[in-house]
Amino acid sequence: GGVMARRLLAAAMTLPLVSDLLLSIGQWAGWYEATAATAIQTVIVSGALGGLVLITARSLNRMGAQRQRAEEEIKQLNQELTLRLAELEVSNSELEAFSFAVSHDLRAPLRSIDGFSRILMEDCAGQLDEEARDNLRRVRAAGQRMERLIDDLLRLSRVTCGELRRSKVDLTTLAQRIAREMQRSEPTRAAEFLIAPALQVEADPNLLRIALENLLGNAWKFTGKKKDAKIELGCTTRDECRVT
Repeated sequence: GGVMARRLLAAAMTLPLVSDLLLSIGQWAGWYEATAATAIQTVIVSGALGGLVLITARSLNRMGAQRQRAEEEIKQLNQELTLRLAELEVSNSELEAFSFAVSHDLRAPLRSIDGFSRILMEDCAGQLDEEARDNLRRVRAAGQRMERLIDDLLRLSRVTCGELRRSKVDLTTLAQRIAREMQRSEPTRAAEFLIAPALQVEADPNLLRIALENLLGNAWKFTGKKKDAKIELGCTTRDECRVT
C-alpha cells in the first residue's frame, strides 16, 4: 500500500503539470484546438495512471510471492531447528544417564581401593617401611583424585544445563602440580617442564585441571622416546590480547 501510494501520488502531482505544458505547446503551435487538447490530456493522464497501476500491481505481486517464499523457508527452518533441539535434548538426557551409571560403577571399586589402603596404613603401619607407606599414600591420593575426576565429568555432562563456576585460577601452580605428578609416575625420564610464571586465568578450576591434564599428558606421552624432551606452557600476545 505504501509503495502504490508513493507512486500514484507522485504521478497525480506531475502528470497534469507535464500534460498541460505539452498541450499548451501544441496549441501554441496550432496542432489542435482547445477542445481536442482537453480530450488528449484526459487520455494521456488516464493511460499513464492505468499503466502505472498495472506496473505497481505486478511489482507488488512479485514482492508478495518473494515474501511468501521467504516465510515458507523460515517456517521450514524453524521446523528443522525444533527437530534438532528435540534430538539434542534426547542426546543430552542419554548422556547424563550414561554418566550417572558409569560414575556409580566406578565409585564402588574406588571406595574399596581407598578403604583397604586406609586399613593397611592404620592396622599394618608398624609392619611397613617408609617406601611401602608412601606407595599406599599415593594409591589413596590417586583414588581420591579419580573420584574428583568423576565428579568433574558429571559436571561436564551437565555443563549446558547450568553455569560454570568461574574463578581466578593460578595456572602456573596448577601446571606445576600436574608436572610433578607426571615426573613422580616416571622418575627415570629426563623430560623438562618449562612453565611460565604468574599465569592467571579465569575459568572453572576443576574442568581446567581436566583440560590441562589432557594437554600435558599428551605432551608427556608423545615425547616419551625423546631423551631430552621439553614440555613448555607459556603465553603470547595476539590481537592485543594475552593468550595462554
